[in-house]
Amino acid sequence: MDVARELFSYRKYWASRLTPAPVLPMCRAEMDALGWDACDVIIVTGDAYVDHASFGMAVVGRL
Repeated sequence: MDVARELFSYRKYWASRLTPAPVLPMCRAEMDALGWDACDVIIVTGDAYVDHASFGMAVVGRL
């Protein structure tokens, strides 16, 4: 029987060298400024967007 490898023994994925965006973009111009050509996820909410750790959208965006 094969023994399972340790979880953290795998080589890091290439995206590990990328850093998070300083703020989440809210329009196409902000995406262009970050060098993004597309979004992986779009969050639609009725709440105001405030980039602070105590607000829901900032918490979801940082996950």
